[in-house]
Amino acid sequence: MARILIVEDDPLIRVGMARLLTKAGHDVRTVADGEAALREAAVLVPDLVLLDVGLPGLDGVSCAERLRQQRFRGSVVFLTADDHEDTVRRATAAAAHAYLVKPITGAQLLPVVSTALAAAVRGEAEQVRMEDALRDSRTISAAVGVLAERHACNIDEAFERLRHQARKEGRKIVELAAEIAPTPSPGGRARR
Repeated sequence: MARILIVEDDPLIRVGMARLLTKAGHDVRTVADGEAALREAAVLVPDLVLLDVGLPGLDGVSCAERLRQQRFRGSVVFLTADDHEDTVRRATAAAAHAYLVKPITGAQLLPVVSTALAAAVRGEAEQVRMEDALRDSRTISAAVGVLAERHACNIDEAFERLRHQARKEGRKIVELAAEIAPTPSPGGRARR
């Protein structure tokens, strides 16, 4: 079950989509404007935002841009009656997964929701991989610094020592690096 936020100022469209997606097994929340969407997204942390472009106040594209600034990692699907090239370009620049022109049928909406949710899962997995790689890189860099100081050698030589020792012991370089230079965990204690 995915968490979906529908941001649509037309109550008939909003309620109709919510019913359809709830019936499909999703946890659906609805709001009628961009500012409310930002507040609700902070609480709900949706997997997908279905976002009308032509909202009162904060328009949909600006709302999507602010969601990304707040590190929203889910997918955005824009809904609009405006299919002008400039609007489509702005929506694409705001990293939209899809752009649906109203009126939208359930036969159009459900497949787009499925692919957008799948894309959000892939994006989340990629983000986790990137964060892991960054953490490993920091751990290795810290260990190389310790080894360079300990053996009075340059960084390249220290890295080569670390790599050689990891091979010799049949271990991953990051595991050995974590023992050489334990990094503080979020709680402040060294992680081993």
